[in-house]
Amino acid sequence: MRLVEKPGMFPPSVLWLNKASSCWIGVISLVMLLHAHRVDALRNQNKPNKSAECEKIINSRAEKSGEIDSPGFPRPYPQNTSCTYIFQGDKSERVRIEFQQFDLGPVTKDDIVDEKYPCRTMDKVSVYVHDPGTEEQDKIDDFCGQEIPMAVMSTGNVMTVQFDGRRNPRKKNKGFRAKFSFLTDFGMSSGDQKADGICEFTFNSSSMSNGTISSPNFPGYYPRNTRCDFFFFGQDNEIVDFQFKYFDVEGRPPCTDQEASDFLEFSNFYSIDRGMPKLCGHQKPKPIASDSSFFRVTFRSNHQFDGTGFQVVENA
Repeated sequence: MRLVEKPGMFPPSVLWLNKASSCWIGVISLVMLLHAHRVDALRNQNKPNKSAECEKIINSRAEKSGEIDSPGFPRPYPQNTSCTYIFQGDKSERVRIEFQQFDLGPVTKDDIVDEKYPCRTMDKVSVYVHDPGTEEQDKIDDFCGQEIPMAVMSTGNVMTVQFDGRRNPRKKNKGFRAKFSFLTDFGMSSGDQKADGICEFTFNSSSMSNGTISSPNFPGYYPRNTRCDFFFFGQDNEIVDFQFKYFDVEGRPPCTDQEASDFLEFSNFYSIDRGMPKLCGHQKPKPIASDSSFFRVTFRSNHQFDGTGFQVVENA
């Protein structure tokens, strides 16, 4: 008997090949699917972990002060954590961040890839300030390790704090806790302020014959792009005398714009006194006294670099 193939029929060998091909295609598809899941898992493993407690916008109209924490604080924060805290104040307010606890893990010499930027590859907290009237922001610094950073203050009414906790392999680092506050007095504790949000203070010997003045946010980093004026009024037979207790004003003599220097300026007049030098640097200056019962002190900072400012004891 002869096998007659009907039209549209395939030989048995062709049918077997088609079945085998279908099986192999199924296996390959399964392998590719498993591989895709594995790739997604690896991607998710390295993807920053963000949560509601990590993404915060804090407005001064809702709260004038409070605290921010790393996720889970004081328990160790999870690996691959990324958090953003945005602070928005009124136009006359400055944002102040004061770190109270800080543990992002020890930093050894082997961990530092770039000596100029030692925190580049480390778990870190970065602080950004925004120039008023622009969309640009400047980074104040990156903070890493276990040493509590200096307090920082915004240039205008907005500040951003970014936390990147990518490593923490043994899950021992507790993270950080910081206190925030919205201020109109620049952190000054003495003198009569002209108006909220304006860094101008007056001192009269009739109400206070001696005291201490300091840079904004002292002993933390003073804010960038800031001018502060201090006016001293004594009695007719008095002069104003200054003794420096601390001095760290970024710059180098002669403390001009050409050196991109912040500076402290003294004057026996409301205008510039060319007979008195500007002061900057890290060396504590000698005592300074006025020629008469009036004295003006002006502090100026630019948008570059940072210092912890000055503290002066005043006697009239």
